[in-house]
This record gives sequence, C-alpha cells and structure tokens, in this order.
Amino acid sequence: MKHLLIYIQETAIDSEQTPIAPDEVAIVANLTIQRLVLQYPFLDQTIQEILDDLRFSKC
Repeated sequence: MKHLLIYIQETAIDSEQTPIAPDEVAIVANLTIQRLVLQYPFLDQTIQEILDDLRFSKC
C-alpha cells in the first residue's frame, strides 16, 4: 500500500497537467483500488493464490 501511495503522490496529474494535492493522494488510492477490484475478473483466485504463497511458500 505504501508503494501505491508513493507512486500516486509522485506521478499523478490531471488532464491539465496539475500534480495531485497531498490531501487527494489517499482518496485517489482508495478509488483506484475500488475500480481495479470491480474490473478484475479473477480477483478471488488471485487473492487465494497470494494467500497460499504467503502461508505455504518456503521463500
């Protein structure tokens, strides 16, 4: 999550090339996650794979 916030803070601009304001970063991050979740068809499977990797991987 921290990487997403940093990325948005450092790169996000609007259509008029205005950089994102500090108070908009968390809002944009949350809305981005919501939009990606709604558009991602295999989200449940991906979450399960990540959780399995976390719990059962020897890495």
